[in-house]
Amino acid sequence: MTNERNGRSVVELEAVTILGTATPTADTVALAELDAARWDGCLVSVTDVVVTNPAVDDYTWEVAAAAAPDGARLLVDTLLHDVQPAAGQAFARITGPIFPFLATGGPA
Repeated sequence: MTNERNGRSVVELEAVTILGTATPTADTVALAELDAARWDGCLVSVTDVVVTNPAVDDYTWEVAAAAAPDGARLLVDTLLHDVQPAAGQAFARITGPIFPFLATGGPA
């Protein structure tokens, strides 16, 4: 079953069947090229980002490209990334399911 919660697609699983041993590979995507309709919930990597808001809410923190901190933004979910970042902290790479946001702070 799928639902939307706070603008995010949520998949609720009743059962999981393992069909193989392959490890998923993340696509590396530039923040400016993220599109919520295409990438929402997908496994991606973003590189060279800086924390712009370490506490958007109880569940997310926000990053932007280090080269363009006023540009596109990405919310990082604390459920999958157990990090307590500081504003301005840089990350060489963050990988996981994503929820892209525009620089204005609204959903992409």
